[in-house]
Amino acid sequence: MKYGSMLTLKLRRVLRRILTERLLKGVAILVAFFLVGLLVSTYFLSRNNFSDSALLWVRLLGVGGLLFLIGYYVFFPLWRSPSLRQVARFLEEQHPELEERLSTAVEVQNHNTQVHPEIRNLILQDTQRQWRKVSSPRFYYPRASLTSLIALLSSLIVVCLLLFNGPEVFPYSLSKIFRGWYDESQPPLYSIAVTPGSVTVGKRADVRIRARLLGFDSEQVQLVARYENEPQWEETTMRPDPHGEDFVFIFFDVRDRIEYYVMADGIQSEGYAIEVSEIPRVEYIKIALRFPRYTGLPGVVQEEEGDIRALEGTEAEIVIQTDQPVKAGAIHLEKEGQIPLKILGPQQLSGTLRVKGDDYYRIHLQDQEDFWNPASKEYVIEALQDQPPIVRFNKPGRDQRVTNIEEVFTEIKTEDDYGVSRGSLRFSINGESE
Repeated sequence: MKYGSMLTLKLRRVLRRILTERLLKGVAILVAFFLVGLLVSTYFLSRNNFSDSALLWVRLLGVGGLLFLIGYYVFFPLWRSPSLRQVARFLEEQHPELEERLSTAVEVQNHNTQVHPEIRNLILQDTQRQWRKVSSPRFYYPRASLTSLIALLSSLIVVCLLLFNGPEVFPYSLSKIFRGWYDESQPPLYSIAVTPGSVTVGKRADVRIRARLLGFDSEQVQLVARYENEPQWEETTMRPDPHGEDFVFIFFDVRDRIEYYVMADGIQSEGYAIEVSEIPRVEYIKIALRFPRYTGLPGVVQEEEGDIRALEGTEAEIVIQTDQPVKAGAIHLEKEGQIPLKILGPQQLSGTLRVKGDDYYRIHLQDQEDFWNPASKEYVIEALQDQPPIVRFNKPGRDQRVTNIEEVFTEIKTEDDYGVSRGSLRFSINGESE
């Protein structure tokens, strides 16, 4: 039985190699389908902004498809493993010179066959001797195995390229599909940042809504709003900000609660609300402008007008009247910080700022509950530049030669946007010092 054991061992080795090649083919098909599934899933999820319902469908279909492919292309071929007799027949087809020796040897190893032990040993010995003359191939299914190996390596290379050098949406999609099972805190790839979001404003205030698209571009951005006591949502187009990347819309004269969100290319922001409260508001504003002394200009008082257009160095004393008592107030400058306001009365405050350059400012008030709120719209500060005076010589109008006893009459004309307080003439004779 020595030859029989050796023959069985060699046949089992061939069987393992055949099963390995089947497994390689199944894994290659599985990886190829996996790659195609990931690409299709990425496209589908990106079109649906990675919504929960889209992720659920992708996961359900992905798990179901993966189980089917593993069962059909991996476990089923391994489960239907060929018998040693079938392996022997396969080898005889590959090597006709064996002349059915292998299948005969497998049959005579069965003790139930009526073959004399000596004859059995001779058959096994002859089969072993003939098999040694046959060289073992690298693959028993060379075309299918090489194709499977190339397909497997190609699919893995494509997956690696997409993960490390591909578009950002592919690794993000993988992360959402797999890591999302246990990590729901992952930020979205496409989103819309909305400011100020949910906010509380005073009655009849204007609210500027800004939306910025993150991760994608769109020419059309829609703001969808529903006003209090109105069942229908209203849709309006936001306009691009000419000075930035944002899209802008302004709610004017807000008197009631407003719910709103922003949409673009199927991407929807979170929902927000503008609450209306009786927070302090600036009811009246008066500004006294004191120009620099050298200008000689008298002071100017402007009422009901918060924008400041004045020469640099001008002091602006701002007096405001509020619609209800407040605890404190401040002037918030966009570039220069803030300036506290002085309390003149329960509903009257004042403060002074110096015009140093172009800027914006807004009045903030502290209510009786110690909450600070913006209480006015945004005002503009435009700093005007003082231009140098213009000097002209009217007489003499050109160069002239004179004697040392001759008198030269000189007429000088000056112009300045804020006037000239004094002037002086400097001269030198024959290049001497002035």
